[in-house]
Parts: sequence; structure tokens; C-alpha cells
Amino acid sequence: MAVYRMQATGIELLKPVLIWLHDPEQSIPTDVADEVIAAVESWVIRRQLLRLPSADIGRIVADL
Repeated sequence: MAVYRMQATGIELLKPVLIWLHDPEQSIPTDVADEVIAAVESWVIRRQLLRLPSADIGRIVADL
């Protein structure tokens, strides 16, 4: 569902976060990964609604 929402909003920057969260070597529980995805999606959508610049989103996602 997160991938669908990213495609619908045109934000591809969160794909590395999704890949990292679902990496078998990380052994992150599914419920924790779902909460992180929900929090990151919420953050991005709130930035869009407030029309904040998206230039620093890539840097912040890379820091994650």
C-alpha cells in the first residue's frame, strides 16, 4: 500500500527506506516497519500540505 501511495503522490524518495526496512539482514519486525512507514508517509504528506520545500527531503531520507 505504501508503494501505491508513493506512486500516487509522485514521491519516490521513500523507496530506499522501504527497501532498508524490509532487508532480511536488518531483522526488523513487520509491525515496527509498518509504524515507521506510517510515520514517514505522514511526515511527507504534512510537508506537502504545508507546501514546504521538498529540496531537503532527499537529504533527510539519506540521513535515515
